[in-house]
Amino acid sequence: MPDKDNEMDFDEKKEIEKLQATIRSMSNFSDDSEGFLSQSPRALMGDSALGGFAEAEQNDDDYDPYAILERPAARQKGPKSKKFVVMVDAENVEFFDKIPMEERTKLFNKLLREYKSNLDINTKKQKTIKYIKHLILSVLTILISLPVMFIVVKKSIELTIRNYKDVQYNFEKLYESKNHNRFNDVHRTIY
Repeated sequence: MPDKDNEMDFDEKKEIEKLQATIRSMSNFSDDSEGFLSQSPRALMGDSALGGFAEAEQNDDDYDPYAILERPAARQKGPKSKKFVVMVDAENVEFFDKIPMEERTKLFNKLLREYKSNLDINTKKQKTIKYIKHLILSVLTILISLPVMFIVVKKSIELTIRNYKDVQYNFEKLYESKNHNRFNDVHRTIY
C-alpha cells in the first residue's frame, strides 16, 4: 500500500499542468512583456489558483488546462491594419505582379473606400425609396378615406333624420287614433 503523503493528488497534477502552461506562455511573451502583463492572473493561473470554484463545476473529461492561456492578449482597442489574401483573375495576374506593393495597398484601400461609399449611397437610396413609397401610400390612404368618411357620416345623419321623421309620424298616427279631439289642437313639428 503506497504512502498517501508521497502520492500526488489528481488536483495537484492539474495545478502542475497549469503552472507549466503559464511558464510556456511566459516564454511566448519573452520579446513582448506588455502582452504578458496585459493578461489577468485568472487567465494565466486558472480559476483554481484564485479560489477553485470554477474547477468544481467542470467535468474532468472536458477540462483543458491550456484553453485559458491560448487566448490572445488584448493589446489595442479599435481597428488596426491587417493582411488579406486576395484572388486575382487570370487575365490580371501579370498586371498585378507589375504593381509595387505600396501601390497595391493604396489601390485596395481606394477600392474598398469606393465600394463602401457606393454601398452607403445605395443603402440611402433604398431607404429614400422605401420612405417615398410609405409617404405615397399614406397620402393616398388619407385622400381616399377622408371623402369616404364624409360620405358615410352624411348618409348616417340623413338616415338618422329620416328615422326620426318616421318615428314622429308613426307616433302622431298612433296618438291621433287613440285621442281624436286632442291632437287637432296641437301644432305638428316636422324636421
